[in-house]
Amino acid sequence: MANLERTYIIPMRKNFIRRAKYKRAKRAVNIVREFLEKHMKSSDVKLGQMINRELWKRGIKNPPGKIKVVAIKDDKGTVKAELFGHKYIEKIKVEKVEKSKLEQLKEKMLGKEEAKKEDANKEHNKEAIEHIHEHEHHDHTAHEHTEKELGAAEEQERKVSSGKAKNRDKS
Repeated sequence: MANLERTYIIPMRKNFIRRAKYKRAKRAVNIVREFLEKHMKSSDVKLGQMINRELWKRGIKNPPGKIKVVAIKDDKGTVKAELFGHKYIEKIKVEKVEKSKLEQLKEKMLGKEEAKKEDANKEHNKEAIEHIHEHEHHDHTAHEHTEKELGAAEEQERKVSSGKAKNRDKS
């Protein structure tokens, strides 16, 4: 038996209009599930994430009146439905590996030692950065900065930073 794929437009308004406003989106999810159970002839129906988002997009009180869905029935009889234009993404269950108390203690101890090593490396890096010369990118022996050049550069920086440089130039 091959996979059976069908596209449905599921009308929901007639069914959830009779429900209280605060129950409508939940009822819409059940309507989709019941519709697919009836038409795909399977009691095992899984709804995709995008269907759920579409039904709940406008809140619990105002779900859409109809929805277009692609339903795929596999060999086991499981129906997986997703919003038209999207692919069904299965949830992957990650099993926790339980460790014995001894292994947990070892991990804690090793974790603390590694943290101490990292702290020592960070301190070493800070010291190394502090010892770097500020003007490492050029050599002072090649040319010396004259007092005029240094004074002009400082004055230019003051003008730019003060914000009054434009006013001084105009007067």
